[in-house]
Amino acid sequence: MKRLVALYRSPTYSPHAHRQNDTAILDATVDGLERRGWDVVRTGERDVAAGRLPPADVYVNMCQGPAASERLLDLVPKEALAVNPPDSVLNCHRHRLVAKMAARPAPPSLPRKSPAFGTRSPHSRGAGCRAWRCRRMSRARS
Repeated sequence: MKRLVALYRSPTYSPHAHRQNDTAILDATVDGLERRGWDVVRTGERDVAAGRLPPADVYVNMCQGPAASERLLDLVPKEALAVNPPDSVLNCHRHRLVAKMAARPAPPSLPRKSPAFGTRSPHSRGAGCRAWRCRRMSRARS
């Protein structure tokens, strides 16, 4: 039988209604896997931060704090599957994300038609605009 460990986020990172939503999402996921025959263990971010992690084939991670995520880097066995792996979580922390994004050039962007701005892109200047999408929209309006 396959074993899954569901790692629940600390309430600190899920205030108010988000706490119920985060728990409901993970509960629904693991309930479905239990019905398919998986052995499921549920644990929280506090246990992970303290170094307690049951053995499993799959870890479904909702931990967000740095203490638990950094512990998971060493605790999750290399042969196990980590859904939302701890290095991905850590790379989304603002101080790391900003540094990573600053080290790479931004990809080119194209304006898109948006209902928030009516039928024209806020970038659209008609035929004089050099952006491909704006030129295309300009021709469509003619």
